[in-house]
Amino acid sequence: KLQKQSMSVLQCVLVFGHENIVRFAGTDLDQYLQYEGVGSSTTATRLLVPYEVLVNAAKQADATGEIRLNAEGESWIIYPVSGALIAVPFPSLDVGEFPPKPSPEGDPITLPAGVLGAMNEALGCASTDTTRYILNSVYLDAHVVAATDGRQLYRRNSLELPL
Repeated sequence: KLQKQSMSVLQCVLVFGHENIVRFAGTDLDQYLQYEGVGSSTTATRLLVPYEVLVNAAKQADATGEIRLNAEGESWIIYPVSGALIAVPFPSLDVGEFPPKPSPEGDPITLPAGVLGAMNEALGCASTDTTRYILNSVYLDAHVVAATDGRQLYRRNSLELPL
């Protein structure tokens, strides 16, 4: 959804890393998604990269090559294509404008793998009609996972979650 946002800062992915960890974060102000993976960073770096620039680099880059970001001075994304390095400049945006990560209330719980599988199965019965917002979701409580589109119902019960 990032490329459809009206604010330019929301059309970007926040890339930040330190030493052997790289994180990618995106938000549309209703949802916040963060991915953490193995990577390398010579300095603690925070950089806003336009989503389209990052997607194009990922599609065009050699499968075994690495994608590098340079934030010193002008911002560049550098990646190999057929053995040659391509450097693409992109506009620098102020990282301070990126919305902060939301802080959930309460204590986190661990969901067993079976519950995550049930939630994934339930999504097959959830509505895709955007006007029926509540039916676009999966319901989860301490004893049941459920979803419906108004015509079919998915329900997995007998759960014992610490909710």
